[in-house]
Amino acid sequence: MASNRRSFMRQSVKAAAFATIATHSFPVFGANERIQAGFLGIGIRGNQLLNYTLKETHDKVRVVAVCDAYTGWLKRAADTVSTNAGNNPAQYSDFRRMLDDKNVEAVVIATPEHRHVEHVLMALAAGKDVYVEKR
Repeated sequence: MASNRRSFMRQSVKAAAFATIATHSFPVFGANERIQAGFLGIGIRGNQLLNYTLKETHDKVRVVAVCDAYTGWLKRAADTVSTNAGNNPAQYSDFRRMLDDKNVEAVVIATPEHRHVEHVLMALAAGKDVYVEKR
């Protein structure tokens, strides 16, 4: 009996999601309507997220800033953005300077997990939208 309720709930949620998506018209973003994002922490995971953003969401997201304390990763990320997106992002070694940048509307945080709380709270206080992952 419990498995029937679970399958009913799954089917109901799927049907509701499909109905919502099918009846909603999604906007097409123009060049001036893209989200302007900054990437904080561009080591291994941050670089993966950066490459995904440049390849899969380039029509919705424009990378305008990169930030990392390690200059090697910072330069690599700036080169990746300029090669794949055609723009030169601002480079920051201090995340607080990136949060002060008025061009940055959203921040992708890929720093070590013990720094997430500080970075998320400061980004939110600066009025930025935030994307952060937790394992």
